[in-house]
Amino acid sequence: MKKNAKAIWAAVKTAHSYDRHIMPMRIIQALLDSAEPFVAVLLSAFVLNGLVAGAGYQAILWPVTIGVAACFAMRMVSGRFDQYLNMKYIIFANQWRDEVTRKTMGLDYPQLEDPDVSALRDKVKRDQTWGSGICNTYWYFYNLIKAFFSLIFAFILLGPILSQPTLYTSWVSLGFLVMVIVCITGTFLHTAKRYAKCADEYMGFDFRKGPFGRYGARDVSYRSGKDIRIYGAQGMLRHYALAPEYMKWHKARQRRMTLAQGWDVGLIGLSDALIQGGAFLLTTLIALAGNLSIGLVVRSASGMFQLALNISGLFNTWGGFAVDTLRLQSQFEFSALPNVLYKGSLTTEKRADNQYEIEFRDVSFRYPGQERYALRHLNLKLTVGHRLAVVGMNGSGKTTMIKLLCRLYDPTEGVITLNGIDIRQYDHQEYMDIFSVVFQDFRLFGFTVGENVAMSPTVDSARVTDCLRRAGFGGRLAEMPNGTETYLYKDYDSSGADISGGEAQKIALARALYKNAAFVILDEPTAALDPISEYEIYSRFNDMVEDKTTVYISHRLSSCRFCQDIAVFHEGELIQRGSHDGLLADEKGKYFELWHAQAQYYIGET
Repeated sequence: MKKNAKAIWAAVKTAHSYDRHIMPMRIIQALLDSAEPFVAVLLSAFVLNGLVAGAGYQAILWPVTIGVAACFAMRMVSGRFDQYLNMKYIIFANQWRDEVTRKTMGLDYPQLEDPDVSALRDKVKRDQTWGSGICNTYWYFYNLIKAFFSLIFAFILLGPILSQPTLYTSWVSLGFLVMVIVCITGTFLHTAKRYAKCADEYMGFDFRKGPFGRYGARDVSYRSGKDIRIYGAQGMLRHYALAPEYMKWHKARQRRMTLAQGWDVGLIGLSDALIQGGAFLLTTLIALAGNLSIGLVVRSASGMFQLALNISGLFNTWGGFAVDTLRLQSQFEFSALPNVLYKGSLTTEKRADNQYEIEFRDVSFRYPGQERYALRHLNLKLTVGHRLAVVGMNGSGKTTMIKLLCRLYDPTEGVITLNGIDIRQYDHQEYMDIFSVVFQDFRLFGFTVGENVAMSPTVDSARVTDCLRRAGFGGRLAEMPNGTETYLYKDYDSSGADISGGEAQKIALARALYKNAAFVILDEPTAALDPISEYEIYSRFNDMVEDKTTVYISHRLSSCRFCQDIAVFHEGELIQRGSHDGLLADEKGKYFELWHAQAQYYIGET
């Protein structure tokens, strides 16, 4: 009970923090909705007593009119609250779902690759898919408050009856009532525990072999439709959708759920019947034992019924609330995840002359959970206006070096400095602002061309057009009906433009130009192109970046001949550095080996 109370209170505080009007309005609405039947019962008792006493028409009419008007007013106000709150719920539900997205975007990059963080995020998504969510807090909170107010009104109705001495002579009835309440409490607490266990089983199943909808509708979208049809992958997808492991687990779980629900529904139904039957029996005994007016009999019957009904409803709602809040804990836990990278406070002094110098000082790095070092003892200096080509075979540590340079990760050993100061001392966002990077796995979104280049809903169309033209996308842009306002793909617009891999790479290059950062890094973004096209793009881009410090990464050496400095990586180490001619002069070096291994494929064409 204590644990459940803490979880419920945390959910209520969280819901209230999003909108401070909803909870007070819910309390007022619960008061009105519980008071309406109370007024109706008092009116009925008043009318019956008046008729029995032979009261005149006028003596009954006006009180009844006022009572009916009060009930009508309460119903109207409650209905208006419903309309207003439904609109509020939609806004809040979107904010709550967006909380996971905002938190994910705010996590440090190492956490995105952490399996435990990914598992927790998946659990949050699953917890929100089957009727859960913080919005349920408003509904459960309303029902709890309504049941509480209804109990108060029930005791008010029973006030004249509870003062009768005959009530205290029915020890058997009172004891029976207490036992039934205890029975309901214990039953529902057991129900909550059982449902929580079933929820844990559900969350622990490997949904890679789960139902087809959870396999991911995005996996069968038009982008993957060609491969599915060419290779006949429908059967494979359905195999995973209806995997025997999942079906066996699902049937066993459904069987346990059915038995649990049947047992609990039976117990709760029996308890409700006993407590309500006992309430009416107690009312009858009280009426027979004393000289009660017909109005008091109506009041006592209604009061006993409301008392029994709302005691049962109070515990039922509490139990349901407890189960629902258990499924909110995953999001609370996810939202409370601390960032792992130290965020400095020094400004990077955005300089008009771009006078920045970055140096790797004996830097080694090992990915979390890995024993092998991805980089070892790297010493490297990048100076202003420098053109550096980083080459090497796949897996040699080139991209890892860029991740460290951009501070997506911190070094395991050693230090990286900017103008002589450890980069960890700088404000994290300000430091990242000095880089424009086009990664080999860059991503374009289903937004407009302009938004993809600017990476912002605020777009300078003239500047976007200029960057696209300089990146070689001008001809394709001229063919688009809405220019920079043309949507890419068909995620948000059925008339969205599909683009080729080469066109996508040009948009990514334009994005790097648009940011106008001091450091420009190309991490094999043109790997899908042929070597000659790659060389042409790199040559054009080399002219665009002007005096910026530029790093070109490629495993194809022909694309980097225009760089005055080339760094050769192999198995996580910087093994050679120099100019193209100088490196070729070392016939025993790795660069000489790579150059001649690749050059043989182009000699015939030349």
